[in-house]
Amino acid sequence: MRRRIILLAIIFGAITSCKELYDPKIDIVGTPLVVEGLITDEAKPYSIKLTKALPFNNNNNNVNEYTFEYTGVSKATVTVSDDCGDTYHFTEIDTGGVYLSDPTEFVGVPGRSYTLSIKTIDNKKYRSAPQLLLPNNFNVKVSAEYGTRDQLVVDNWGAYNKETVHGTNLLFDIENTEDTLIRFRFEHKIYKEYVESPPGSIICWGIVLQKDLINITDGPPTSNKNIEKHIVCFLPFIKPENVGDYTIIVTALIGKITQYRINPETYQFYKNCNTILAASGKVFDPMPTQVKGNMKCISDNAVEVLGFFEASSARVSYYAVRNGSKNIHYRNGYAPVDYGCIGPNAPDWWF
Repeated sequence: MRRRIILLAIIFGAITSCKELYDPKIDIVGTPLVVEGLITDEAKPYSIKLTKALPFNNNNNNVNEYTFEYTGVSKATVTVSDDCGDTYHFTEIDTGGVYLSDPTEFVGVPGRSYTLSIKTIDNKKYRSAPQLLLPNNFNVKVSAEYGTRDQLVVDNWGAYNKETVHGTNLLFDIENTEDTLIRFRFEHKIYKEYVESPPGSIICWGIVLQKDLINITDGPPTSNKNIEKHIVCFLPFIKPENVGDYTIIVTALIGKITQYRINPETYQFYKNCNTILAASGKVFDPMPTQVKGNMKCISDNAVEVLGFFEASSARVSYYAVRNGSKNIHYRNGYAPVDYGCIGPNAPDWWF
């Protein structure tokens, strides 16, 4: 018996003495500058955002806890110049790396090319490829049709379930008066107008959150090169919702549509982005770093920079439908803020 105990102790000691904690030394790559910028022909401030990815615990030597957060790049010199020799300066507004233009000094002009230049406090210089701002004066015909969309809905237990939602598709037909193929990008913001029942208590409005791919016109050109029946947004039918002792009843949906005329380089960038966004997590799916932007470091070719500087003319319009309807009504503007409640009397812009 004593011999067995001694043998087991020797075996156990041998096993434990061979155990060694594996701590791989991971080579941490550099963190490139990320540039997000857009100028249009609208008379408003334009935004250039500069960020970098940094370690979340960047004072921690344990690489196994190395995770990323984004931080703004401050104290940079940011300018945009055009092909007429004019240069416009952007002013930093906070430490989040956001720089704004002055609309009293700079408004984009269709037909001109614009170049973004950046100099960071470490004396690195970055520059975009020149971006042509194309005109956006096309005839647009708006229509609507009933449609469906699959979306994830959270149940009472916090689980996500796919649900088919009925609604109205807002469609754009755009007449092409040019000899070349035209491309557009669309952004939308959907507002809902609702009342609380019993009636007469309060009326409210708010945003309907949606997650979509980047909406660009795509597909082979038609014989007349027009854009036909392009879906710019989906307006869902929203059922009444019981909240405590009252019911929320959505009466109408308002779609704010921003139509950007994009140049071929911008179109290709967003098309590549959609390829990434549509990836399903398979081994050979493309990686985000494979999407090449139009920025480069001109002071050091070995320095990587990500992001895109866009110059696109813009047109903004508003359209309304009654909840459950497909009859489209053009609206001349909408609520001044994204969320709000007043009552019981509706404001002038109420649909």
